[in-house]
Amino acid sequence: MSRLGKGESEMTNKTQNLFYILHEGALQEEPEPKSWEDIEVMCRLGQLSAESLIWDPEANSWKKVIDTELAPLVESQAPAVEDSGPDPAVIAEKTDAYNLLKRRIEAEPDDWELVLQAAELALALGDRPAAVRHFQRALEIRPFKARIVREAKRNLSSDERKTLRFFSRPEPVWDDAGVLVTYPLARGPLYLAIPAAVVFALTWIPGMLFVVGPLLYLWLTQVTATTARGEAQPPLWHGVLADPMSGLIKPLLVALIVAAELYLPFIILAKILTLTGSGVEVGTLALIQKSPLMIVTMSTLTVVYMPAVFVLMGVSGFDVARVANPRHVVSAVIKMEGEYVASVAIIAALLAVWGIAAFVSGFIPVVGRMVAAAVGVFVLLPSGLVVGRLQSRFSEELTHLARHG
Repeated sequence: MSRLGKGESEMTNKTQNLFYILHEGALQEEPEPKSWEDIEVMCRLGQLSAESLIWDPEANSWKKVIDTELAPLVESQAPAVEDSGPDPAVIAEKTDAYNLLKRRIEAEPDDWELVLQAAELALALGDRPAAVRHFQRALEIRPFKARIVREAKRNLSSDERKTLRFFSRPEPVWDDAGVLVTYPLARGPLYLAIPAAVVFALTWIPGMLFVVGPLLYLWLTQVTATTARGEAQPPLWHGVLADPMSGLIKPLLVALIVAAELYLPFIILAKILTLTGSGVEVGTLALIQKSPLMIVTMSTLTVVYMPAVFVLMGVSGFDVARVANPRHVVSAVIKMEGEYVASVAIIAALLAVWGIAAFVSGFIPVVGRMVAAAVGVFVLLPSGLVVGRLQSRFSEELTHLARHG
């Protein structure tokens, strides 16, 4: 705190200079710069306690609010007689304000500041469970938001804070690389064995790859979503149907649009080559399959582009049109910078493991397909984990991008 320095001792005009405050119990946080008028308002609203600290520039030191000229404002917050009980008129006024605020939240459910105010009023009315629910809702709207986290630390007990999701920003996957192996096994071997067996069986039926692909894609979206919510185990299949809009319709619409954006140019190019005779006399899709350049380019685009699409699908404010808009996807990648590059590299490495396993075992009849199905199912889970962790770490920045980008 000494970093505030002696130079600030020259700030003697309370109406023209910024002061610094530290909320009670927040000694490890950065001091907040505030004008004197703002500090007076905070005291009147009960947002600063008597034990909160203010940097006194004249004395070049920190002082408790109770030891400054603001003392009458914080003293007025306490009841005149300790055992007199709450004033019924005050309780009625706060109850009316709380009920009005809840109606406003119903009309504006994504306004986290209204929800935070509701949490403060619930605390004032002694309804701690409701306050915890409001804090949780505020964090769901703006995960890891510094102000929400600070208010939760100031007002909730450690046990109450432990129940909150999106309270502590998760670490990057590479800080605990072992989770890439332990996460797929968290629900036991049958969780992997059954899907692998289904995929293996379906690959023997002509045309069923068009079913397997979407099923694995939907599973990946669920893995990403549950990981972003902080869940330590992979999702159960029924989660896809719990919310059809976010679990089925939105992912499939996004997949169709993005697939058209990424692959349609290659299909058109292959069609032109077949029509002009520049390629061998095969169908359009067959020509693509026989072109290593096209396959490598399309695969690279998929690995580089699709993780950002998965991230945005779970961010508040990104509807189908926004998620499928390349401009928003590129903006999100820029926001995530180095962490996105590292995450894509991990996913590429996981896919390389699957590719090598499928290639090496592919020379053995039946066994090759079995290994490809098993390794593919296994690799899908840590890939979703990587993307989900990325989404949870950057949810606040990307939510801001959705609103102002």
